[in-house]
Amino acid sequence: VVQTADFDAFFNAESQPPSILVDSQWRQLKSTWPFLARHEHQFGSAERTALYCYLRDPAHWGISWSALESIETDAKQHFGSTYRDKSMWHVVQEIVKPSCAQSGAPMALVRNGWHVLPVQDFVTHCWREPFHEFMDSLRHAYDVNVVKPNLFICAFSLFQGDVSDIEQALGQSIPQAPFVKALRSAERYVVVRNRMEDLYTRAWCLVEYIYAKKF
Repeated sequence: VVQTADFDAFFNAESQPPSILVDSQWRQLKSTWPFLARHEHQFGSAERTALYCYLRDPAHWGISWSALESIETDAKQHFGSTYRDKSMWHVVQEIVKPSCAQSGAPMALVRNGWHVLPVQDFVTHCWREPFHEFMDSLRHAYDVNVVKPNLFICAFSLFQGDVSDIEQALGQSIPQAPFVKALRSAERYVVVRNRMEDLYTRAWCLVEYIYAKKF
């Protein structure tokens, strides 16, 4: 006897995602996130399921503290003596984008070991900031936390591909943008200021501030 509950994961958007995807679910995911089609030959069933769980809801776009520190380590090794001169933009261009192109997945998910983590804190920042100062600011903010929260950091949580990938990720309207969905689920809103640029001259930072006050 087949129970109707067996099909809940396929038809109920509020249910937990299934442990094994059916073809129709993967096709639907690819139609929403076209970058998947370019890389699907790389994914086994476990990676497909992780991508489904991750991409279906930005509330799951958290990056762990250890994963974040692994990116910092890579940046120090990659840039060497010029590390302290490099901004978040440089890190995205030279570390994050190549990682996304190689793995076919957002860097946060890959560095989390393909484990999907809920967003606990939402970090708003701008990419002109020196990356080492960004990390120093976060360490100062969480200095007393024995266990660091999972963070939403757009540079790592989104798939950093070409222009069409970014446009697809941002969605058709601001209320449906992943930033807003992640912010709604976050426990805290963390502002990382910098000495290079006023955060609130950036449109998306203003949007995030407005929605943070609303939520």
